[in-house]
Amino acid sequence: MKIKHNLTNKQRRSLRTHKNVVATADRPKLLITRTNKYIYLQVINDQGKILLSESDERLLHNKTIKTSLTKTARSVEAGKALAAALKAKKIKALAVDRGPYKFHGRIKAVVEVIRENGVEV
Repeated sequence: MKIKHNLTNKQRRSLRTHKNVVATADRPKLLITRTNKYIYLQVINDQGKILLSESDERLLHNKTIKTSLTKTARSVEAGKALAAALKAKKIKALAVDRGPYKFHGRIKAVVEVIRENGVEV
């Protein structure tokens, strides 16, 4: 894949990550999107259809978690909710697409929680 020079650094990092993560029928892709305020988790199959989604924003608005939690703690709660939904759909393995973000902080916390709940990541 040719990297275009009119892209931002964030877009280039994202393209590098996206091209290496491949979703299959047995192993859908977990796409993690992070903003300064919230974290969004989507499970996407090999055809590009969204199977499941979860965010700490949704959990906050549904009053499932407290607003006094840190962003990392809220991300962990979103990961737990997603792991429960994955078990209900009988999805046992995921390929993680972290986008342009480093594997630390909130991203790492979410993946570790999903691993702890029995999903192979």
